[in-house]
Amino acid sequence: MTNEELFFDALKSHRESKDIEISEICEFTKIHPRYIEAIESGDFNVLPTVYMRLFLRAYTDFIGVDSAKALEDFELHTTGKVQKRADFEIKPTEDTGNLGEMKEKMESTSQVSPKQIATGAAVIIGLFLVLYWAGQITSQQKNMVEKKPVPVEPTEPIEITEPTET
Repeated sequence: MTNEELFFDALKSHRESKDIEISEICEFTKIHPRYIEAIESGDFNVLPTVYMRLFLRAYTDFIGVDSAKALEDFELHTTGKVQKRADFEIKPTEDTGNLGEMKEKMESTSQVSPKQIATGAAVIIGLFLVLYWAGQITSQQKNMVEKKPVPVEPTEPIEITEPTET
């Protein structure tokens, strides 16, 4: 980056030299194109500084530029000074492996296996069959009750006699 060229112009030039489209950056980082364009034009007032720093870091990581240097340049451009920051050393507790492998593992574990799909389908079909069977039994019992008329025997008139006194 030359003295005359501003850091955000250098970022845009670097992106264009690598033939990276803004849409690719947006798709990967989920940052709206308006904010990527704001970064490349030096319009850092469209968002609060916290968000702009996060977006700038994601943007620079994607295009392959040193994000720490870009953040220093951003701070120098917006405030006129660079604050000394404490560096923290991150020590992984275990070998995390390749990022691509981790992403692949996450995608494969989040998918439903065919065995799980078949089991779920069998349970649903079984429930429908039980409900259908219960409905058939209920309707058969209802039909049987309706079809059996209760026989009515003809009744003879009953004569009531009054008791006589003896």
